[in-house]
Amino acid sequence: MKPIKPIHSHLCLITYLILCTIGYTTGFVTPDPHVDFTPNQTLPTYALTYAPFVYLHSQEIFWPAEMITHLSNVQPEINFSIVPGFDSTFGGNGETYLGADQLSNSSRQSSVYLTSKSNVFKEPKDPWMYGVGPPDPSSGRSNASAFIIAMDKSQQVGPGWVDVFYLFFYSYNQGNYFYNNRFGDHVADWEHTMIRFKDGQPIYIAPEAHGGEVVLGDSAFNFNVLEKLKDRPIIYAANGTHGMYPQPGTQNYTGLPIPVFDQTDKGHLWDLTLNYQAYFYSNEAGFSYTADTPTSAQDPNKLGWLEFPGYWGDQKYPVTNPHQTCLASECFYEDGPLGPQSKSLSRGYICSSSDCKPEDHLPASVYPFLFFFIGC
Repeated sequence: MKPIKPIHSHLCLITYLILCTIGYTTGFVTPDPHVDFTPNQTLPTYALTYAPFVYLHSQEIFWPAEMITHLSNVQPEINFSIVPGFDSTFGGNGETYLGADQLSNSSRQSSVYLTSKSNVFKEPKDPWMYGVGPPDPSSGRSNASAFIIAMDKSQQVGPGWVDVFYLFFYSYNQGNYFYNNRFGDHVADWEHTMIRFKDGQPIYIAPEAHGGEVVLGDSAFNFNVLEKLKDRPIIYAANGTHGMYPQPGTQNYTGLPIPVFDQTDKGHLWDLTLNYQAYFYSNEAGFSYTADTPTSAQDPNKLGWLEFPGYWGDQKYPVTNPHQTCLASECFYEDGPLGPQSKSLSRGYICSSSDCKPEDHLPASVYPFLFFFIGC
């Protein structure tokens, strides 16, 4: 009589293969590493533990602003004409307009400019354009909220990766001078810095300046490169333009030998973690509140401002306007900026407008007197 062969190991192997097959086809056994944040979650603690400190310039006069105040002082216009029905349908209220269902159904919303109701040309300007003033010198708290948006990047980058965007809002952007002429003023200003995390640890940081459309304004760095305060990175906001940089000094953001610079210094320290609003974002669900906002205060109709694809300030004035000055395509008064939706939230690359390589060192210092111009 032949000995009976043990079948236990064979059954285990068969069972394992069956379960793996079921798991692969149904997803019950092998979970999908892509898991979006859900509204019942609070903002991850690491988003605050490593949130940047921001130094506003010592000579800044256009401070962070409260968005609600801004929206009460602008009106939607297309081609310099007010959107029909704004006063009657929306009560002349910008917040109501951006939160309305009608906005998402409008095919023209990307052409809308949230235009100042007051004269932007007069000096001094109306008080609301100057924002809420500097942060409290003892605590660093600003009366203007910062905005934090977290997005799971399992699909774009890989399991465990999360991008956290820190956004800062101002009601006015003052441009820089080029041979005694100022260029680049506009109503409203959205700036941001993004930190990319892996399993809750900060790996890369990408401060943005001038919409990421300039050389130094579209850079990323290894997280450990930046100066720290209480283990949190320090970012510097430029005087007037509020462009964000990793160090103080003169910033040649164009990368060209021309005398147009941003200036940053250790002026007024802003701790955004003391006053912020937090949201999640995903390609499938769009924007949602985090559980940090009480359920009673979560109104889906008030998320429209995050999705608004139009401009947050005045339309660029034509050269026929006596207040407008242009040199080639660069003008004194430019279009207002696009909002949070324009910050490439879903990007897989690190920089906002290019697939840049994170630097392992800070940019070299810039000295304006080293630039020479033939014939000047």
